[in-house]
Amino acid sequence: MPAYQNHSHEPGREGIKFTSKRHKGWLDVGGARMCLFDICGGWNSLVASMELYAGEETTYRVLYEAGLAESFSRASLEQGRIDSTQEGFCEAVDVYSDAGFGDFQISEIVFYSGYARITCNNSFEAWAFLSNRNRSNYPVCHYSRGVLLSFMKTISGLHDLFSIETKCLAKGDEECEFIIGKRFDLEKKGLQIPEWGLSIKEKSERLKQLLKEKNRIEKELVHKNLQLSIVNRISATVNQTLDLNR
Repeated sequence: MPAYQNHSHEPGREGIKFTSKRHKGWLDVGGARMCLFDICGGWNSLVASMELYAGEETTYRVLYEAGLAESFSRASLEQGRIDSTQEGFCEAVDVYSDAGFGDFQISEIVFYSGYARITCNNSFEAWAFLSNRNRSNYPVCHYSRGVLLSFMKTISGLHDLFSIETKCLAKGDEECEFIIGKRFDLEKKGLQIPEWGLSIKEKSERLKQLLKEKNRIEKELVHKNLQLSIVNRISATVNQTLDLNR
């Protein structure tokens, strides 16, 4: 499987591809509005706050879904800046790298099947994590994992794809590694598709259903106890009557 040469560091290459300043306060990248964001301060604070109020798993799920919702690849396709080809996917990854998210390199790609192996030696998410914490026990580049998967889905037109981060700088690995592909192909390589637990909203709905079921059962028990009480009274009356007859 051939690797793709990232052209981000070619001599004479300046700025980010497909980027223009529409007017003051509006940065356009391939038809998608972007902005510069303080990683060490803003991003770390955002992630820490979400973890505090929603928990780690919900936070990571939200970041992944946010990455998956990227609009750059769709806008660039619509405007004809990139094509629905392997080169188009590689261009999208190049732009993501140029924009400061990390030096993402495509090490392997089989575009027609939606497979790609991408590495990065300075992912912004892993760097942000390590900037103020100890090492993680699991990969942390959820946003980038979502973005890269969205690029492949949008540009290839294949939707039955998944992405896995198999290595991460935050874990102490030498680089971050992302594998994109179909479930069968990934599982054949011994890779496990990440599964999210219930979100806070889903847990809340589940709790509501359990409480509703609990109330229903309690009402049924009260009703049955009432019926049993009536039966016991009738039985006692019958017994008294039988005793009198004797």
